[in-house]
Amino acid sequence: MLTSFKEIDHPIYLFHEHIYYIFKNIFHYDLEEYDEEKLVHPDFRTIINASKVRLLNPLKEIVQIYHKLPYGEKITVQEALVQNNCISVFDSLSHNLITYEQLHSSISSKLKKYFEDLWDDYPQTVIMQNEWNTVKHHYDLLTDETNCEFIICPFCGIYPFNPPEGKYREEYDHIIAKATYPFVSINFKLLFPCCQYCNKQEKRSKELLYNASSARRLSFYPYDSNITLDRLSINVSLNEAYNNQSLETLLKSID
Repeated sequence: MLTSFKEIDHPIYLFHEHIYYIFKNIFHYDLEEYDEEKLVHPDFRTIINASKVRLLNPLKEIVQIYHKLPYGEKITVQEALVQNNCISVFDSLSHNLITYEQLHSSISSKLKKYFEDLWDDYPQTVIMQNEWNTVKHHYDLLTDETNCEFIICPFCGIYPFNPPEGKYREEYDHIIAKATYPFVSINFKLLFPCCQYCNKQEKRSKELLYNASSARRLSFYPYDSNITLDRLSINVSLNEAYNNQSLETLLKSID
């Protein structure tokens, strides 16, 4: 990153907080069947019952599957919830993430579909949109000139951002990939706008916190206020000479 985002206060963060609350209670009570009174915060019950197909019914199934897991597998799922959402992962090489592949097969695919749908289908109900607004609204406040000092993608420093007053927003990148790690798909503390070239062509599902040998490496947290241009230095080492005829990007060839 060239510079960091300034964190904002926005109601959309409550979506992740309520889902996190549910799963903490699933782990705590370890119920045979879904129980709304024990698992769901009162402020979220109207929303979850208004979206039975996307929110409620899959959750009921996950509750039953979790209860049948061996004890050790339950611990792994519990650790994944905490580990994958802890911001200290960016500056602590001893902090490791837990992937879907590390979870028991009976619950892994169910969790993956559930959390990917939470992001892909947001907002699941009109009630949800009225309560927490849209991703575009979050983007508008985050990139507004009163909160944001840059108008280009802070990840590449090349392509301009769509203005907050415009019709469209930039894509949001899951810094911790939602396809690889459970419980992170709607955590807006781990979601950041970036240009489509960075998101779809360069980063895609590339690991940020692990190198090719699966060893942990330090990375920048995009809300870290210490990331400023005046303390940034970049050394680019090319694996091949720049082709000034085709003008192709060589980002994939840079160490």
